[in-house]
Amino acid sequence: MMSSERNKAVFLDRDGVINTERGDYTWLTEDFRFVDGLFQALGTIADKGYLLIVISNQSGIGKGLYTRDDVEYLHAQMLRHFMLNRIPVTEIYYCPHHPSVS
Repeated sequence: MMSSERNKAVFLDRDGVINTERGDYTWLTEDFRFVDGLFQALGTIADKGYLLIVISNQSGIGKGLYTRDDVEYLHAQMLRHFMLNRIPVTEIYYCPHHPSVS
């Protein structure tokens, strides 16, 4: 028997939604700044039963500007702050590709 229960989810772009947009690539923790009011807003959304999923285009990996390890380290630090603020992030997905690089 298949369950008819479905999950509700909010997909959050990282740069410009979770952290302030710098106009340049953000992969270093010292360049990463959370958007003001983020934790309160995400707490409200999570309290309403939505899964929180972070998505991000990380084309700097494809361009060779930084590595997957750099991005994953930054994401681990970001998740630590979410956990400290009791914000349950379900998953983080990112695309490392850039159309000009094969």
